[in-house]
Amino acid sequence: MLEILAGPYDLLDLEGNLVTDDSLQQARYYDDDVGLMFSEGRTLGKNWVIQLDGTACIRSDSYGIYVVDLQQAPQNEYLLIDALFKDKLYQYNKRAATREALLLSGGTNAMGDIQVRTQDRFLFASQDLVKWRPLDLSASAVTEATLTDVGDLTGLSINPVWSRTRHPDVLALAYENGNIIYYDHVSKTQAPGAAYIGTNKDAWYSSKYDIWLRLTSDRKLYVHASKPRPYALSNPTGSVPVRGKVTTYTVQLTGDAGEPCPDELIDWSLETGSVGQLKNMQSCTDANGYATVDYLAPVVGMLGNVNIKAELRF
Repeated sequence: MLEILAGPYDLLDLEGNLVTDDSLQQARYYDDDVGLMFSEGRTLGKNWVIQLDGTACIRSDSYGIYVVDLQQAPQNEYLLIDALFKDKLYQYNKRAATREALLLSGGTNAMGDIQVRTQDRFLFASQDLVKWRPLDLSASAVTEATLTDVGDLTGLSINPVWSRTRHPDVLALAYENGNIIYYDHVSKTQAPGAAYIGTNKDAWYSSKYDIWLRLTSDRKLYVHASKPRPYALSNPTGSVPVRGKVTTYTVQLTGDAGEPCPDELIDWSLETGSVGQLKNMQSCTDANGYATVDYLAPVVGMLGNVNIKAELRF
């Protein structure tokens, strides 16, 4: 699980009152320039901005469902879907918290399967499928890619929350079951890497601070590191050494939910009595948590037992 850095925080207004939520799914979104933009739904019609410590201030009455917009430069703006009938799509001014130009209009739920606008299409994810629609909505959604490692969504929302990442082509998808996967919207394929943040109502990545925010169903706000806390390191595995040849040994570092731990340093050594030599004394885990080292067996003499030791460097 991604390490908890802070929280849980209640969502409280300036008078200490709890901020309740009757909004629709994904009527909340975190933005590095503004904070957690939080629509309080169709009944109250309020738009809050919430700080990382849970402090909430009312900004406007322009509520709705946020759409990540990758067309505008810089790519940190949004569109807004009318939350009542999902029949209208507006340009959204995140700084003023107001709707601006009406971009598209249709029948009830016409905008119900829009989550991201790219340069050439709309994107929407449902369970393990990424689907696309033309920008004029002239055709129904068509499957673009099938995702892996989504996990069991029984009793949960099947629609993940999309976040920008530090890579302009890659978006993060956070599911209510806590699984996080990545999608390259340019190559239209799943990107390497995965994480687990814990069950949530919504979760978002902050590219500015390299952290994740998690909002739970009981309206608690958590701040998480972007990498899982290492929990388990597998034993080194490799083929049987051959005299004078190189053999590659591999370990995997995972978190407490079995998710990979990338970018962690592994120290390698030969235990006492082992012959031969290692090419490197240290390596770094990749996006899937794997680290490798090359072992060179001696050309002459007895091979004996070769015991390679791997340790996580903190």
